Amino acid sequence: MSTSGHPGFDTRTRENLCIQASRGGSPRRQSVALTGRMQYNVAMGRQTIAILYVVAMVIVIIGVDIVAFRHHFWPRLLANVGIVLLFAAFYLRFLKN
Repeated sequence: MSTSGHPGFDTRTRENLCIQASRGGSPRRQSVALTGRMQYNVAMGRQTIAILYVVAMVIVIIGVDIVAFRHHFWPRLLANVGIVLLFAAFYLRFLKN
């Protein structure tokens, strides 16, 4: 029997699962491995990434507006919609877990 009282699940196994989960392991293992404070840290990391992603999108939109489409309403609107769609597609493809 292991030190934690559960057969086959000792402290070393728990540490390995936590390390693997923090490196992007499977969601099933993350739910087993991450508890308490670690879940809070992962949630804060995801929230920080989302905030930085939105800030980057806003900076790109404002930059394109100022540089290229200052006095052209419809092209600026279409470019802004296109930028938002590109950011959404990138998020759905690469960042969504």
